[in-house]
This record gives sequence, structure tokens and C-alpha cells, in this order.
Amino acid sequence: MSNPVLLLHGFTGSVESTWNPTGIIELLNDAGREVIAWDLPGHGSAEKHHEPELYANMEQDLVSRLPAGQVDGVGFSMGARTLLCMAAIAPDKFGKLVVAGVGRNLFERDEAQAERIAKGVQGDADQDDVHAQTFARYAAEPNQDGAALAAFMRRKHYPLGQEEFALIDHPVRVVLGTEDFAGPADLMPALSEIHHAFAISTSAVGQYAALAALTGPQDCVEEIRETFNKRREVLCAGLDRLGIPYAKPEGAFYVYARVAATGLGATEFCERLLADGQVMIFPGRIYGDYTDDFARMSLTQPVPRIEEVLERMEGVVQSILSERSLE
Repeated sequence: MSNPVLLLHGFTGSVESTWNPTGIIELLNDAGREVIAWDLPGHGSAEKHHEPELYANMEQDLVSRLPAGQVDGVGFSMGARTLLCMAAIAPDKFGKLVVAGVGRNLFERDEAQAERIAKGVQGDADQDDVHAQTFARYAAEPNQDGAALAAFMRRKHYPLGQEEFALIDHPVRVVLGTEDFAGPADLMPALSEIHHAFAISTSAVGQYAALAALTGPQDCVEEIRETFNKRREVLCAGLDRLGIPYAKPEGAFYVYARVAATGLGATEFCERLLADGQVMIFPGRIYGDYTDDFARMSLTQPVPRIEEVLERMEGVVQSILSERSLE
């Protein structure tokens, strides 16, 4: 029988904002896995304190809440660090681990930055501190308490260094983006203690397929690149006409557009576009966004279909703007 799966969200997150919108809990349940999803202390529906010292033993307290037997764990950002600390405290309680959204903060604590973030979540961020202002918006989400989050940030953190990593001998999947920081040089020897956590073997057939793709004819690559470039230009030009800002992709097969510019949140906009325009796009929240401002628009459809989508979208956007002008 498979282990239950413990899910730990990041700072200013919650079960409701991190795991439910992404469908991860449902996917795990469909796979027959029992899910343990906790709002961490000071977050969401959990008990909230305004004194940092009351969070000092958080990792040990969480270990004491674990059920009998082993659990597998998935942690995001601050939840990833918490998960690793728990595994170091009680190695026998854990099976496989997945950590995502990790960076330098996994190994090092910048006290000045932490204090700026603490001020941000309690509503005292400097106006020119974009990072802290971003966390201030996260703290304004439902069921969050800025003072509790500030106290949580200012708590004494459980150590996570070479000694702790040496205790983590579990299979660990580390999810890193291409631009993510992997670790400071002086701590890489500690990570070698769990080297198997970073090495994922590719199947033999996959290696031969990759070799053929890299050494074989490249004509098809340029053809595909040009196809996606044309689709990108058509979609971006259409969004410009509609007055919807976006980040122009330089390699992705989708466009991330700030549909909140229409006056509706991304989730509501996507529902409206589906109902009134019969066009399906997805809000950024299902991909992990904290805000409800952006939607993801795929470039996997041919140009005529993208042009049809833009025509339908224009009608929906005009309808939304007309309604808002009458308010």
C-alpha cells in the first residue's frame, strides 16, 4: 500500500490557494493516494500567533502530528524547506520527497530581506520595495493575517545545513527551473550526501531518440520554429488591438496575458470567455499564480483558429467593457 502524501505550501500560501486550484489533491486521490494537506501555522485556517517565538518549534510540532508509519512529502518554497527539516528531524517517518520552488533561501537566510518581507505582509512596506509590496498583496488574500505572517517570518528558523542534509537519505526529486539557483558552492558537498536525489536516469530508448534529434537533419526544427513564430505574432498583435498586456514569449508555446486589464479577474474572465465566446483558456492560478490577473493562451493551434479566437474574444471583451461603463 502506498504511503499517504503530505503537502506543504509556501509562505503566505494555504491549502486553498496552493493545492486546491491546481487539482493536485484530486490527482493524488484519483491515483489512490491518501492526502494530508495542512495549512502551516500562521497561515490560512491554522492557528495564528503574533509572537515569533510561538513558531520557533514549528518543524518539531509538525513531525509530532504525522500519522503512524511513513509518509511521502511534497513541499513548495518555504514548505520545501520545512519538509526537508522534518525529514532531518525524523528520517524514519518519510519515504519519497519532492521539493519545488527552491532557491538560495533554502540554504541561506537574508535577515534584511526577511525583515522587509515581514514589514510587507504587515502592511508597512516601503513604496519602492516591489518585492515586499508583492508579499503584501499575498497577505491580503482571504483568511490571511498580516501580523501572524510577519511573526512567522521573524521566527527562529530550524537549521538546514550539511549536518541536516547528511540525515536525509530518502529519494528526493528536486524541481528546478532553468534559471533557478541550485545552491552555494560551500554547501554543494552537503548536497552530494543525497546525490541520488538529483540524478534521474533517462531510459535507453529516450537517449537514442535524443541523439537522433540532435545529430539528424534539422530542417524540421526551423520549420516548427517558424510555425510557432507566426502563431505568436498573430496572437500578440490581436492582444495589442484588444488592449490586453502580455509578456511576449521568447521560447514558450503560450502567451501569458494580463486579462485583469478588462476589469475582471482571470478566473472570471476565462469563465466568461468560455460561456459567451466558446473559447477555453486557463487562468494562471491553476499553474501556481498567487494573483488572479493572468491567463495562459496556447500557441498549439493553427493561425486561422487563433484568428477566430481573437475575433470571439474581441466580442466578449467589448461586452465586458460596455457593462463596466454602465456601472
